[in-house]
Amino acid sequence: MMHKFYMKFVLDRPAKPNDSGEFELEDLEIHFSEDSQRFIHNAEIRIAVCHRFIKLCSSMSPKLEAELSKMPYRDFLDTDYWAYLRDYVVMSRGMRCEACHHNVGLLRDSLELHHISYDHRGSEWRHMEDLKVLCRVCHAQEYR
Repeated sequence: MMHKFYMKFVLDRPAKPNDSGEFELEDLEIHFSEDSQRFIHNAEIRIAVCHRFIKLCSSMSPKLEAELSKMPYRDFLDTDYWAYLRDYVVMSRGMRCEACHHNVGLLRDSLELHHISYDHRGSEWRHMEDLKVLCRVCHAQEYR
């Protein structure tokens, strides 16, 4: 998807070229349109989510995976591991429910990560096929 950036250039004083005929960037102020600002903000969020996930993967070890797999499930869901994994999987799968396809974004209360299988609890980062992104309504229906 391509995004057009709409910018408005504002000079805080009359523009005068330097000795080599170029304009100084310090004199230039750039204003982005609201849509462009939103696009940039969303890109920054995506980069941060990917960065956290990469750090998570590089910090994982068999010992940590074993500790996570033995935790009470409620405690497991409150770990940074689960939060970072959840954000990455939700984002990488298009920030929409995989059952009803409703797009609700990265809001933590909107989309949930469902275990299709608990065989790899604590090492889901290596077995993402065991996970499914669901909205609250569809997630509740999984347990009926």
